[in-house]
Amino acid sequence: MIISVNAQVTPEKVWVLEDVRSRSSADERVAKPLRETVTATMSLRDQCTLRVDFEVRRESAQVGWMTLPKHSPSDEPVWGLWDGDVVEVFIQAPDFDAELNPHYFEFQVAPNGSFFELEIFQPRVSLNQNFRSGFRKGVTRLENDLWQSWMEIDLTSLGWKNVPPILLGGVFSILGPKEERGYYSAFIRGQSVPDFHLPKLFQGILQTGVDLP
Repeated sequence: MIISVNAQVTPEKVWVLEDVRSRSSADERVAKPLRETVTATMSLRDQCTLRVDFEVRRESAQVGWMTLPKHSPSDEPVWGLWDGDVVEVFIQAPDFDAELNPHYFEFQVAPNGSFFELEIFQPRVSLNQNFRSGFRKGVTRLENDLWQSWMEIDLTSLGWKNVPPILLGGVFSILGPKEERGYYSAFIRGQSVPDFHLPKLFQGILQTGVDLP
């Protein structure tokens, strides 16, 4: 594996997520009041490891506000983890083509440390549920109204031999009980029915500072 990295340190990218049901900033109509503040800070470490640090804060939170998964944390991905509070990252595969080959990977972490990962060849049609990347993750709950989590994903485990200058994908979060769920994204807006699995809407989530050979 040969990866060329610029001498200059790659700057972090900070995303502030907004509810996907919100309209554009030019439109004052908003589908629901913002109850949570979600930020994601991304960087490239060790030349090929994507680091993502999430912070989730609930406004006027009460004790036990988090919607936790029914399962206890384990060493295996939890299908249905998204029924509780999660933060998520989608990452393009090396052969990704939004039109012809929408191949990407999904990673989730919940407040109790449970996780989920999935390889997706065609959204909701062709999936690899046996995919295991060995990605590292952790969660620290600091206050009743705040929790922080992190992910470290080795991009070579996703098939990358050379990390691209710009990494495509998405950054998301799902929060709150079923009757008042919030669906947050770094850049998707104006959806009446929330849907994150739209490869055509993927954007650059991080400038890696890596030069292709």
